[in-house]
Amino acid sequence: MRFYKSTRIYFATKTLYTAVQFQVFEMLNYVNGGHAASFVNAIISAVIATTLVNPLEVLITRYALVDTTKKKLVFSYMVKRLWQREGFTGFYKGYITETLTHTFYAVLWLPVFQYMREKYGVNLAE
Repeated sequence: MRFYKSTRIYFATKTLYTAVQFQVFEMLNYVNGGHAASFVNAIISAVIATTLVNPLEVLITRYALVDTTKKKLVFSYMVKRLWQREGFTGFYKGYITETLTHTFYAVLWLPVFQYMREKYGVNLAE
């Protein structure tokens, strides 16, 4: 039941992450296109998207770990409490792991996406 309560936040976070990552990837490909640069563009887009979304990932994890059968959990109180106890760095717990995971995924997926789009789809640079 605890995971169900954070589902809306999780989907919003993943949607935001994907939107930021693809937008940055497209902008970088427009500036320095080419298949060799697409790997670097994938890494940069994953790092930027992870940097923006990681605080929400931390909050989702903390929200899921709290036993809500014993007390009611308010999201804004949880943010305030995290800020007071751990400061700015509290929102970036697990940042390295998330960045490495997202970067590995992006390096595998985004260049393939670009290749398939250019071969069978529309080239946005034209």
